[in-house]
Amino acid sequence: MKLRPNQIVTLYFNSWWIPALLLMVLFATREMAARASYSDVPLWKLTVVLSIMLHLAFVGTLSACIWNLIKKRWAKGFINLLMFIIGGVKLNVFLSFLLLVAIFCSLAGTTTPTTATVDYCRTELHLNPSMKITPLGFMQPFGFDQDILFKFKTDSNDISRIFDASVVDVNRFRENFTFSASEQKEPKWWDVKGKSLLGGSVQFSESSENIGIEKQDDGCLVYIESCR
Repeated sequence: MKLRPNQIVTLYFNSWWIPALLLMVLFATREMAARASYSDVPLWKLTVVLSIMLHLAFVGTLSACIWNLIKKRWAKGFINLLMFIIGGVKLNVFLSFLLLVAIFCSLAGTTTPTTATVDYCRTELHLNPSMKITPLGFMQPFGFDQDILFKFKTDSNDISRIFDASVVDVNRFRENFTFSASEQKEPKWWDVKGKSLLGGSVQFSESSENIGIEKQDDGCLVYIESCR
């Protein structure tokens, strides 16, 4: 049996369990996505989408509650109201948890970013897609499109292979480049203090990058600070 949109809406508003089930499923899905997203940037986008859907489900649950009470379907209306109240409490708890995760991430980041996060950095930081790199640290406060700290190791001493040559001109890099001291606490793996590196600042249309490179016997240690 194929349901029409108006039949689906009617079924939703006349039910006590459909709004509740949708609310619980969205809560569970978003919480799982948020728990994993501190080290996996693409999941933050999924979390945002789920958040929007969750807020729409809240509006739907409250609307179903009002509708059922108007129709004097007291049991269904009060169950909808109960789920709306419980959902509100869970939302406050969840937002508190999310804030703690965000604070933790802004202070520590991760030394084991996922493959998806590394691919994200390759795109956002204009890295050579064919260059083999070993990630050593990643931080992006709150997981959104803000500043990025990324540290990695290459398997080659050829700095011309690190970046997309059509975007980043490594010939403009200079010796004795140092990163400016930050007012905020930096993660332990971001050990640029006191280091004199090969690098420089590169300006793009919507961002800039401070790049520092330390040549080693078995490759290069690269530090990138992207500012938006």
